Amino acid sequence: HTDQEFTIVVFGQNAIGDNQFDGIQVYPNPATENLYVNITGKNGSYRFIMTDVSGKTILEKPLFLNETSHIDLSKPEIASGLYIYQIVGEKSIHIGKVFINK
Repeated sequence: HTDQEFTIVVFGQNAIGDNQFDGIQVYPNPATENLYVNITGKNGSYRFIMTDVSGKTILEKPLFLNETSHIDLSKPEIASGLYIYQIVGEKSIHIGKVFINK
């Protein structure tokens, strides 16, 4: 049995427990060919995960604190539509949505 603490932030509105993120920017929204993610917060490792509305993972990328990460959306498997993204830290998850319009 392992005890783990997690904070879940639902669409960036509410935080439960220790929020690991000070600030999150995901832009532009809607996006076309590129998406940019900037996070500020406590030290740790972070990942960006984007899924389609059925829950299938479309892409996953490591993120770096206090640095803007570029996410290339020009891949043919990424079609226009609504996507859910997660920014996953060691003790927090930020969940949001982005619309891609190619």
